[in-house]
Amino acid sequence: EMNVRGERYLWEQRPAVFIFNHQSKADVIITTKLLRKDIASVGKAEIGRFPVMKTIAEFGGSVLIDRDDTASAIETMKPLVEIIRTQKKSVLIAPEGTRALSPKIGPFKKGAFHLAMQAGVPIVPIVIHNAIDVAPKGEFVYRRATVEVEVLPPIDTSAWKRATLDDHVAEVRAMYLSALGQRQAEAPAERKTPPPKRAAKGPQRPAKKRVAKGRKKPGKERAAAGKGKSPRRDTG
Repeated sequence: EMNVRGERYLWEQRPAVFIFNHQSKADVIITTKLLRKDIASVGKAEIGRFPVMKTIAEFGGSVLIDRDDTASAIETMKPLVEIIRTQKKSVLIAPEGTRALSPKIGPFKKGAFHLAMQAGVPIVPIVIHNAIDVAPKGEFVYRRATVEVEVLPPIDTSAWKRATLDDHVAEVRAMYLSALGQRQAEAPAERKTPPPKRAAKGPQRPAKKRVAKGRKKPGKERAAAGKGKSPRRDTG
């Protein structure tokens, strides 16, 4: 079961690039049930190692991309731009790229944002609050639960520029953090330079000179010379 807030935003502007936070394997079922039709999706290239899964993904309109190869991923997603423009299909992407190890939002990749910008369509964030209740990590049997879903208003990308894309990605990720009640990760503290050493108070004593072992100090040598007899001259 799902309790959906902002459901009207799923249909207000189509086609669009729909994004969602990836918590569990139940996310595919949740988002498919939400969007229902006219959707193409993006999957990870690892699925292609399994012929049956690859066939199902391709038949369902999924495009498989290599998440570790940014240049290849952008090139592979070019057909999606045409699908959006010509077939008027929307695209569903998880900007984290893979399931998070915890409910905490992970870093966002830029593929979904590049795609929306190039196709000239809005981004619609789907916030899934508790999919882990249905399919906890490591379990293969789904549990019965009610999933809370929040759909945020469409985000206009028509004025976005490549130079400021990082800022837009950060803004959208901040929306997820706010909706999920999570804090933005703090920047690492700057390393402080140690304060200069203070000079010692009062006059300093001169350092004592070290005398090599086996040698007498000059003062003692003169004293010893005065006590002894005058040296005998060599008359040859």
